[in-house]
Amino acid sequence: MSKTTDIVAILTRELSEGKYPAGSLFPSEYDLVRRFDVNRSTANKAVLSLVTAGLLIRGVRGAGTRVANKQPHSKGRIIFLGSIIHPNEVRTLQGTLKAAQYSGYSLEIAIPQEQDLKAYLTQLNSDPNTIGIVTIGYENMPDEFCPNIPMVYLDMPDPEYHVDKHYIATPNEEAARKMMEALIAKGHREIVLYSSPRYQVQHTIYRIRGFQEGMRQAGIADVEKRIFTAVDYTDEDAVENLKKIMKRYPKTTAIVTPSDDLVRTMLQGMKSLGIPYPGPIALTGFGNLLDVTTRHGIPTVEQNQFQFGVQACTSLIDFHEKRCEEIPHIQYVDYKMVNMEHIPRVSE
Repeated sequence: MSKTTDIVAILTRELSEGKYPAGSLFPSEYDLVRRFDVNRSTANKAVLSLVTAGLLIRGVRGAGTRVANKQPHSKGRIIFLGSIIHPNEVRTLQGTLKAAQYSGYSLEIAIPQEQDLKAYLTQLNSDPNTIGIVTIGYENMPDEFCPNIPMVYLDMPDPEYHVDKHYIATPNEEAARKMMEALIAKGHREIVLYSSPRYQVQHTIYRIRGFQEGMRQAGIADVEKRIFTAVDYTDEDAVENLKKIMKRYPKTTAIVTPSDDLVRTMLQGMKSLGIPYPGPIALTGFGNLLDVTTRHGIPTVEQNQFQFGVQACTSLIDFHEKRCEEIPHIQYVDYKMVNMEHIPRVSE
């Protein structure tokens, strides 16, 4: 994990344990820099994550950052288990928090390290006040350690959905196929895929399947060979992959990615190699990160992450309050295609 993730995890735990009373001044970024031996930027990112999650409130004109007041709840608590660093994770948390508060439940954020996950959940398993867990980002299946408390996964930690688990998900394969069909309708045939690290796991595999299905239906050859896999989300990695792409497919007109994070690095890679954007190569993403899609007009998929959190939390509450006999296996959240008008048409 990154230093920012580690700091957020520690501070979140301390907030949940009451180390910083509601309404009190939170340690300054300067204090966090000294405590964790990090730079100011890392401390700022950690505080911003906690502010965005609703745990802290930033004052105006140097008034300092204060701990948010907790709402009085009595029905029980829901655990949000996972990271809140990525903008989409924060949106999901916000949806979960709103749904919990609306129904009279408290929400606790927990970010245990992978090696501490089993111990944390084993202890939580006997807590009668916890009615459910919403989880995101762990590579194993956390509910194995906590069988007495229902758990809802946002997407999934494995490449395939398990029939005995509960998921909230985007119709990833369908949305990816629509993106590919839109490119092909604009005349694109020289298309490559720039995929996430370890793309065979989690939701990314469904996006790749959708892209490939659309390519096969259009009669594009060598579909399996057109995947270029990132080693990491870095500009340097994008440069090296872009060199490989242009060497193997010099007539490329579109680079399709399953993540706006990859679009961000590919834009930097293109800049480093002197390839303008907009220009001869179109880019598409997935996730609708505003700094990417608004600034550059990138065609992408809005997953409605806020609704992910709302639906997960509502499902747990409905089950707890016996409005349903069981939590559905998979619940899909509506998506929206964004900036599709920005796909350039390829000249015949």
